[in-house]
Amino acid sequence: MKHGGHHSAESKAKMSAVHKGKWVLPRPGRGIGDRLRGIPQSEEHRRKISRALTANNGMRGKHHSEEARRKIGVASAARVRGPETCRRMSEAKRGELHPNWRGGLAKREYTEDWTATLRRSIRERDRYTCRICGTQQQDVAVALDVHHVDYDKTHHDPLNLVTLCRHCHRRTGFNRSQWQAFFVLMLTPALPEQEQ
Repeated sequence: MKHGGHHSAESKAKMSAVHKGKWVLPRPGRGIGDRLRGIPQSEEHRRKISRALTANNGMRGKHHSEEARRKIGVASAARVRGPETCRRMSEAKRGELHPNWRGGLAKREYTEDWTATLRRSIRERDRYTCRICGTQQQDVAVALDVHHVDYDKTHHDPLNLVTLCRHCHRRTGFNRSQWQAFFVLMLTPALPEQEQ
C-alpha cells in the first residue's frame, strides 16, 4: 500500500477477522529500536535513517534563542490550571463518573488472612521478581505488590496470587478477563506426561 493510502472495507474486514480473539501481552520497551539493537547496519543505511529523522524535525540539532525560550516559558505559564479548575476536573471524574468505575470494587476490605507473612511467602515463591516484566525487588524502592488473579480480595489461595511490580500491577486493572486468563495459564502447574 502506498504511504497515506487507505484499506478498503473488504481488506479491513479480513484483517479484523484474522485478529479476532487474539491477545498479545503488552511488553514494555519492545519498539523497533530494541528489535534492531545488535544487528549491524551499513553506513549508507545509517545515513538514510539519520536523514529521515532530521527531515521530519526542523529543530533537530538546533537550539532556540534566548528570546524564543522566554516566549515559550511565558506561553507555558499561561496554560497552568488554577486550583478551582483542577477541583472541577477532579470532581467530574470521581466515583461513578469515572470511566473505570466498577461499582466500588476497590473499597472491598481484605480479610484477616491477608497478612504480611502471606505476601512475603508469595514474593519468595516468585523469587522477588515481577511475573510480567521481570523487575526484581532490588531494582525498585518499594516492596513488590501481590496481585489477586481473580480480583477477589477474599481469595488468598497461593495459585490465585502472583508477584507484580507497581507498574505492571496498574496495567492489570484494565482488560481484566484477559489478564486473568494469562495468569491462570502462567500459574497452572504443568501436567505430568502420561505413561505409555
